[in-house]
Amino acid sequence: MGLSSGQVPILLALAESEPLSQKAFVERAAIAQPVIAATLRRMEKLRLIRRRTDPWDRRSTLFSLTVRGRRKLGRLYAALKAGNATALEGMTSAEAELFIAFLGRVIANITAAEKEDARRRRG
Repeated sequence: MGLSSGQVPILLALAESEPLSQKAFVERAAIAQPVIAATLRRMEKLRLIRRRTDPWDRRSTLFSLTVRGRRKLGRLYAALKAGNATALEGMTSAEAELFIAFLGRVIANITAAEKEDARRRRG
C-alpha cells in the first residue's frame, strides 16, 4: 500500500475531520510532536497532504488531504476492511461486537495509564 504505520492514523484523522493542526494530530494519535512533524513532512513530500496557514491563527498550520491522499485513503479502508474480515473470521456478529468492545476497553485503559504516567513525570 505504500504507507508507514505512522501515516495511517494521520490519514484516518483527516478522514474524520479536516483540516487539522499539528497539535490536533498529537492529541488524537498520542504520538510525540517531533514524530508527527517528521511524518507530516514526509506525507507532504509524497503529496498525500497539503499545508496552509490557519486563517484564524497565522502562527498555526492546518493540514488537509490532497486528491492523491483521498485515493490512498480509499485503498487503506479496503485493506483495513479485509484485515478485519480475516481477524474476525469464524466469529458470530455478537462475538465480533463483544471482541471489538473489549479491545476498545483495553485501548482506553492503556491510553489512560500512559496519560497518567506522563502527568506524573511532569510533576
